[in-house]
Amino acid sequence: MKVRFLLLSIPAVFLVLNQVPGWCQEKYIPKEDEEIYGTWTNAQGVTHKIVNSTRGYKSFARVSDLLPNEDGTLRIDGKWTDSNGNIWYKIFTEVTSGEMAGWKVQGLDKISTSGTVWEHVGAFVIGDFDPSHYPTKIDPKDPNYFILYRAQE
Repeated sequence: MKVRFLLLSIPAVFLVLNQVPGWCQEKYIPKEDEEIYGTWTNAQGVTHKIVNSTRGYKSFARVSDLLPNEDGTLRIDGKWTDSNGNIWYKIFTEVTSGEMAGWKVQGLDKISTSGTVWEHVGAFVIGDFDPSHYPTKIDPKDPNYFILYRAQE
């Protein structure tokens, strides 16, 4: 009787765990042509140009700069499309060179339906990475908000 109960309980426990966000989820594997990859600019922003790729990111103080003032890793932890066709990402970056080398940021990013506007809100990681610390909304009033536009390549 105990063995039968145990055998019937295992599938039920697995089903419950599969329904809890963050548990038993498959890791997102980025494609070579992610919508967030490419060159993004905003001459009015604090950072004028960012280039994202499968190898990470490079940040430039001015659109015309040829050498980055910062670069780092870029890990896509999640991706989904909302009902309006906007593409959302959860991004984890670690600055590897520049003034902020060593800093880590968990970001919520939105690429417009047209693929031409990128909005970002970041949260600096204090201590260890925690998936529950990703920002939950894009707010232009957030001090860690920026907006960039896809550059013609």
